Amino acid sequence: HIKYDVLVESIKNNKEDDFVKFFDTTTNINRWGGGDFKVQGGILKYKDEEVNKVIGDRILEMVRENFTCDPLLNFVSNLSPNSSFQVNNGLYSFLEHEYLPITPDGCFLAYKAVTKDFKDKRTQTIDNSVGKKPEMPRKEVDDDCSVACSRGLHVGSLKYATEYASGDDVVIIVKVNPADVVEVPKDYDGQKARCCRYEV
Repeated sequence: HIKYDVLVESIKNNKEDDFVKFFDTTTNINRWGGGDFKVQGGILKYKDEEVNKVIGDRILEMVRENFTCDPLLNFVSNLSPNSSFQVNNGLYSFLEHEYLPITPDGCFLAYKAVTKDFKDKRTQTIDNSVGKKPEMPRKEVDDDCSVACSRGLHVGSLKYATEYASGDDVVIIVKVNPADVVEVPKDYDGQKARCCRYEV
């Protein structure tokens, strides 16, 4: 068992609760997940629906290692209402690939190049000043993953944003709720995503 030493110590000290806590991954998931998460046959489920295997395996691994996985559980909760099959099954891999961090409340941080006066580079009409929350109707965001540049609010990796910036442009950090991601285009080596809302 990965926690063998801790388990032996809990037996020696008659700490039954500690033994159960560290031995049983399912108990930890149920405790941390507030009842919405459960493990069945080694598969993580959220509200009785199977969680994407990449995310589920990472969460179970973190529980076994005794790391808190609240940010990832919150990420799954936020992602759940997203109606896109492609986003539900590809967003977490995109974040891992581009080293984009997940926040404690289950959102993620990404980057965006804007003009020196914090306007979007394409139309120069969207205010991206710190604290702003640009948004557009979800139905107006292009959800075709084969189209790289199209309608939507674009966010991406640090590499993508810095390469897209030019002259006196600045690169900002944006916070995105997984529910607001519409597409992760296949072009640009999967370095950006289109969404309908974010917070600067």
